[in-house]
Amino acid sequence: MGHALRAGSIGKVARLKKKVPILIVGGGMAGLSAAYYLSQAGYQDHLMLEMEDYLGGNAAGGQNAVTRYPWGAHYIPLPSKESSHVRHMLHDFGMLLDGVDSEIPSYDERYIVHAPDERVFDGLMWREGLFSEEGLTQWEKDERQRFVDMMTNFRSAYGADGRKAFAIPIDFSSADPEYLKLDRLTMSEWLAGNGFKGARLLWYVNYCCRDDFGTGINKVSAWIGVHYFAARSGKGRHAEQGAFLTWPEGLGRLSAELELRAGGQRERAFVHRLIDDPKGIRATAYIPELGENCEILAQTVIWAAPAHVARHAIEQDILPDRRMLEVDSAPWVVANLALKDWPKYRPDAAFSWDNVMMHGHGIGYVVATHQDIAQATHGPTVLTCYDSWSQGDDFTHNRQILEKADWGTLAARFLSDLRVPHPDIDSLATNLDIRIWGHAMASPGKGFLSHPARKLASLDDKLLFAHTDAVGYSVFEEASWLGLMAAKKALAKIG
Repeated sequence: MGHALRAGSIGKVARLKKKVPILIVGGGMAGLSAAYYLSQAGYQDHLMLEMEDYLGGNAAGGQNAVTRYPWGAHYIPLPSKESSHVRHMLHDFGMLLDGVDSEIPSYDERYIVHAPDERVFDGLMWREGLFSEEGLTQWEKDERQRFVDMMTNFRSAYGADGRKAFAIPIDFSSADPEYLKLDRLTMSEWLAGNGFKGARLLWYVNYCCRDDFGTGINKVSAWIGVHYFAARSGKGRHAEQGAFLTWPEGLGRLSAELELRAGGQRERAFVHRLIDDPKGIRATAYIPELGENCEILAQTVIWAAPAHVARHAIEQDILPDRRMLEVDSAPWVVANLALKDWPKYRPDAAFSWDNVMMHGHGIGYVVATHQDIAQATHGPTVLTCYDSWSQGDDFTHNRQILEKADWGTLAARFLSDLRVPHPDIDSLATNLDIRIWGHAMASPGKGFLSHPARKLASLDDKLLFAHTDAVGYSVFEEASWLGLMAAKKALAKIG
């Protein structure tokens, strides 16, 4: 349907008509969060429209006979005090047990990633952790420690305005020019300027950028690259600094919890036109089950769908600047590989939750059954494999390749990565499901802090923008924050 919109083949004539005070376009994490907060405020007269037959967007989960598994985002870091809205949400879900506003809350330990949590395959053997000192020369160890020390200093730094230099949500970060000037550099330029040149360190930072931003250090803004390491300051009782919360289905668990509490109405429909109206905004939505368009008059619209869809749907007179919608988004491919048993055990490093191959095409894989002690080392399991298509950083070209790619080509790419550390993988595999995310996440390149899209989050009229494209950083903390802010603005408008 998205490609039909791009081609202009969806008609605009609507026979069906309805009215609603608040219309939410998009059922991803931002849209679900907006509906959740409206419901929490006791307001139920809202309608959510989602194109797919599931909710959650790129944080959705799936399931087979073995286990639930993620189709996209699979964890959140322990939220810091700035992410108070996430803490309160997790408390509502029964995942944060006590101390929601304290420095060190208590979480349900079933959801804290347990050891062994990370390992990396360097081409010859697995090594514990993604960047341990094992196998490094003394010079590399010294460089690694210097990088860690710099990131630690950034984590505790405050700007002249009294705010933390780097915080999640980004709205809480300092506006001190001393830190904002990092946005004038790419992460690779910043690394070079600070004398970081070791191949192992550069690989590690590049991996982190590809993992969170869909592209590498040659494109990513140095500000957001430093933010990746410096803003993750959440703590938890019985949890190490930098610990994660996860579930077999990844953030599909959180989208399911939000869906249960979202209230209001929801329908499967694709909004492909918004036009201004004296009484609000008129939305034209295609309903696939009926094969017809419906016109919806809403007092307020919360747009929680991506900017690349908004470019085709939102009419000129609603936005003050169309450049707001020109967001660079990176494509991803995710595969869930079902195995009848675990690969042959190697003595070098234990099976972990997150497993990365240094020289592979993709990012690596997480083990969906990792948190289940009974299935942690043997028996059927599912490996969720991630491939960030950031080669050459030409996202449009990469999307064109993916649009034409068949299952066999993509399967071969994933399996070629897995065969190196797991030569027996083909004999164990029973099923491989693949999903292409053509616009998986915003990719914050150099200068993204001054991009016109950053003004989308501050819209305060009949149209409210809640998608993470507005902040250039596609993580749950940002999506839920934007959903909360849009919900508050919408309630204020309808009185």
